Amino acid sequence: MPSFDIVSEIEMTEAKNAVDNANRELETRYDFRGVDASIELANETITLKAEADQQVMQLFDIIAAKASKRGLDVSSLELKDIERSGKYVSRK
Repeated sequence: MPSFDIVSEIEMTEAKNAVDNANRELETRYDFRGVDASIELANETITLKAEADQQVMQLFDIIAAKASKRGLDVSSLELKDIERSGKYVSRK
């Protein structure tokens, strides 16, 4: 009987496209006007950075929607604890 190994990997090109689309939406959203917020992809890790906890969660909603539209499984995105650094809040 043959055996199968199931490997689940994310297409990094699609993840990069989702991050780029999310950053474009971030630039046009009224609730982020004048706010220093960003979504970055580096070393297969997406970093959400903003000035408040609520804004970081909104960034997660944006990236989750864009990832879903690109065909990525949103359940593969896991949230780590919030890190505070000066006036910024970030989450990976």
